Amino acid sequence: MGGPDASFQRCENFGKALEVALTDEAALDSLIEIRVSDSEMYTNAHGRAAISYRSGDQTLTAYYISAHAGSLLQPGAEKTFNPRDLISSIVTEQILYPPFLKGIANVLKREASMPPISLSVPPEDDDEETRKEQRAKRLGLRPNSSFLNIGVDNQITWPPGETVVEFEGHKFILLPKTRDNTTSIHIDLHGQRIGSEDAITLINRFLSLVAWCDDQFAIRQDGWSGNPVPVPVPKRSLGFTTAYHWIFDRKTPASDNARRALALYREGRNAEQNYLIGYAVLCYYKILELKYSDGKDEKVQKWIADNYPALKRTRTSPVKSQPLKKAAATRNRIFMWRALAVSLWPMQAPSILPIPTIFTS
Repeated sequence: MGGPDASFQRCENFGKALEVALTDEAALDSLIEIRVSDSEMYTNAHGRAAISYRSGDQTLTAYYISAHAGSLLQPGAEKTFNPRDLISSIVTEQILYPPFLKGIANVLKREASMPPISLSVPPEDDDEETRKEQRAKRLGLRPNSSFLNIGVDNQITWPPGETVVEFEGHKFILLPKTRDNTTSIHIDLHGQRIGSEDAITLINRFLSLVAWCDDQFAIRQDGWSGNPVPVPVPKRSLGFTTAYHWIFDRKTPASDNARRALALYREGRNAEQNYLIGYAVLCYYKILELKYSDGKDEKVQKWIADNYPALKRTRTSPVKSQPLKKAAATRNRIFMWRALAVSLWPMQAPSILPIPTIFTS
């Protein structure tokens, strides 16, 4: 408003003024505050900014408005401008103070002092074989590599591209999230001379450490092994069950314990869905405990001992591949715990089908 002479550091627009504030230390020191709003200030005109700063012994404010307000862009317009002459009775603003801007300026300085990141493969290089060779060299791929690919649901800090990380004498390859794939972690079982179970333990330790450092969650998901290169892990399908005719005619059980059992069952299923197997089993066990109000563990244990063998005979795993046997066994165990919990409270199975005989006590 009022042309460059009335602007902060004689900048042509608000963007240039911000750029000068973040790159010129003297200009940043003169700042008092920056106000930004996207409210409708004038008819069909949204948005306004104001920069308050010190110039000598004076405190000045430079206003920035839409480029379509031609009359306010003329020299001298700032002298008669009334910032409270608006069509809106309520305006929301964000105020940026110097410490916030100085933090951004420090980050920009650190990034400017770092060596430039060169692309692993030049964009102009269209040779597919060359790209493959360079990627194999960068990631340490070998002809006999056998990668374990594990998905990770997380909010921890993750690299934006394929990255090799050394951890406790081994190398991980981290892949970023894309539109179709989730963040994932990969290790060459053959090249790193490590078994699948030890690799899972190593991955858990890595995720635990980063989760602690970032104070965020990191959930290891399922995966597979055997690929000669790290393969991105597809995002989980969050599709749900639908029915052509959806009929709901169920009522909350009158029993307090039955309602608690339902709540614990949902907690257990949610935990199971997020690979929190230990917590899921605990929820199902608490459902069993609800049946005995005296809280004696001996009764619960005896009931499990009487019913678990019959259920186990119906849930044998056909998996023969050694790396997947442990995962299959885990799935079987969690299924059995869930089935035990359902069988003890057969008020209405989590399905419209009748409760199987094996689930009734």
